Amino acid sequence: MLMPVRLTKVLIKPFLISWLMEPLQGIDMNAPAIIRIDKLRNKRFEDLANNSPTIIWMSDKSGLTIFINKRWMEITGQHVNDALGYGWLEMVHPDDREVMGSTFLKAKEAEHVFFGKYRLKQADGDYRWVSDTGSPRIDNDGNYLGYIGGVIDIHDGKTAQEALFLSNERFEAAIEAIEGVMWISDAHGNFIDKQSDWENLTGQTFEEYRGLGWAKHMHPDDIDLFLATAYQSISIGESLNAEHRLKNKEGEYRNYSVRANAVKNNDGTIREWVGVHTDITEIRRNEARILHFATHDSLTNLPNRTLLEDHIRHLILQRDSAVHAILIMDMNRFKVINDTLGHSVGDQTLIEVGNLLSAQIGEGDSIARVGGDEFAIVLQNVKTQDNASKIGSKILDFLSHPIVVGQHELILNASIGIAMYPENGADATTLLRHADLAMYKAKMMGGNALQFYDHGTFIKNEERFLLERDLRRALQNNEFFLNYQPKINTRTMEVEGVEALIRWQHPKLGLIPPNDFISLAEEIGLIRQIGEWVTLEAGAQLKKWRLEGITNLKIAINVSVVELLNPLFLQTLKKNIAEMSLDPHQFELEITESRLMENIQFYEVLLNDIKSLGFTLSIDDFGTGYSCLSYLKRLPIEILKIDKSFIQDITIDKDDAAIVSATISMAQKMGLAIIAEGVETKEQVEFLQENGCTGMQGYYFSKPLSAAKIPEFVKQFHHALAQ
Repeated sequence: MLMPVRLTKVLIKPFLISWLMEPLQGIDMNAPAIIRIDKLRNKRFEDLANNSPTIIWMSDKSGLTIFINKRWMEITGQHVNDALGYGWLEMVHPDDREVMGSTFLKAKEAEHVFFGKYRLKQADGDYRWVSDTGSPRIDNDGNYLGYIGGVIDIHDGKTAQEALFLSNERFEAAIEAIEGVMWISDAHGNFIDKQSDWENLTGQTFEEYRGLGWAKHMHPDDIDLFLATAYQSISIGESLNAEHRLKNKEGEYRNYSVRANAVKNNDGTIREWVGVHTDITEIRRNEARILHFATHDSLTNLPNRTLLEDHIRHLILQRDSAVHAILIMDMNRFKVINDTLGHSVGDQTLIEVGNLLSAQIGEGDSIARVGGDEFAIVLQNVKTQDNASKIGSKILDFLSHPIVVGQHELILNASIGIAMYPENGADATTLLRHADLAMYKAKMMGGNALQFYDHGTFIKNEERFLLERDLRRALQNNEFFLNYQPKINTRTMEVEGVEALIRWQHPKLGLIPPNDFISLAEEIGLIRQIGEWVTLEAGAQLKKWRLEGITNLKIAINVSVVELLNPLFLQTLKKNIAEMSLDPHQFELEITESRLMENIQFYEVLLNDIKSLGFTLSIDDFGTGYSCLSYLKRLPIEILKIDKSFIQDITIDKDDAAIVSATISMAQKMGLAIIAEGVETKEQVEFLQENGCTGMQGYYFSKPLSAAKIPEFVKQFHHALAQ
């Protein structure tokens, strides 16, 4: 049985109220106001439903009944709790269940209004014909929540109007506080009726929207798409889900979500549309803010790397013959500003630089902040390298003029690298990487320079350039860490110390071993900073172990001869140890043999000064250098570390066994300790013990461990020894 327009309006209205989900058990007047309001709404609906002369039900999105009013029990004799879920089906005539269930499922899948007729069992055992009408429940965001409906007795031919499951007046009172407004249009989309608070939603009278008047208030950019969507829904009779902007009486465009369902006649033709307009302006504004934060730098408010790459990809997708330039600019010695004037001045400087760069680029070009003190610029349709060079040179010139930041007058300096599209790359990632390489070369030329990417020059050195650039940033980005390999006393078999081993956790390349970056650090002058970091980190860890009860460990640190050449090495080492309140006797400095003979007189003086402070000195990788033993008499060396290349075959190679045995014998006669590196088997341990080796380290005892695992290893090793 089809409902008249007025009844349809009342039945469709409930899909606005998502707060009908929980029945009210009681109202706590001490609860927060918003909670009391929700409970009062629920209480009002429950009272209305339970006082209704008809059956009212509600389902979740899967079709399970989650609410049914007391009238159900009065009519059927079945308790309301037994009717929840699919329990109510027991009251439907067996011959009607399949047809009625199929009708409901089809409506549910399409989220359409549901009409069904079936015979319902009464409390006295008889069956009576009823009409069951349900409407989708939709929340303010347009999400489908389930159905709400009413069951009307039509056995005696009563009209649906005589058995309204809720009067319009009572239902209007129940949804006064609900956001969003309902409207009714004819089959062609002409507005013919509305909910009473339309004016509160739009600020304008409904008469201005009646018929197709609503189109006059829609944003011009939204009309075509909305009409196409609406007409498609009208032509096939499916639900309408759309979004558009409407102008309010103040002239402001606000965003609205539109959801509408078709009400059909017996012959399947559309009779009218019932829809809901929900103001989602704040939702869209919040989404826009989130998108902005995701694509823009929080300090300068410039686009970030993500948005910059999107812009480059957009230019490339145009597939025209235009030539574009990608510039990467890095501020030289910007760290000095942060360290001397503070990060607040540094931040304001970056903002000023961003503003300055923005003023230098043309329409259609873009600028982004892509790193701490790095900016990128995309010059669209720059045509030639000369044009790109002129703009880059202009930027460098502007930066060379003093800028005022707070009370400070600063003169800045930068390096710029440029990659040209399509010559230097066909995608955003490649172009930015090549511009970055060119910038790095400009920086290596002394800064305040501009350099273009040249494939022939860069291709051979690209990997090294990248590694060198990243190595310079590794300390600042806290990418280094230390592992510690235990040293075992051969005679007592106790842990007597550890060797600190530096590791580099590269954010993209993963773990990089020392052999791949220490020589590079020596070459580019970073080894001093890295060596000082190792000393401070190892010293701090030694103090932590003391607090954990590990008090007798010595810690060995590898020292590059390049560090020793620094005039400030001894002074810095002494200062760092003193500031940490540590005893130099707890430190062993390991020096690689191969470089010592290059300036034996210099190292003789320096190493004697270091030993006088209390540090222990050892020669690392002994046997791999000059094989000149005279320096052992001149230098204050106390320990020789035999390189693992000799140890690995001592049990199977008589030459290696002879070399190691002779070295141990020589060291004993000179009063030197011997430590064997790379010990991996029990047989090697036994050989070294038999020949009087002083100490051992290697995977037989332990691989390098994190600092946190050393105390546990020491305790377990000594416990096992005691057993």
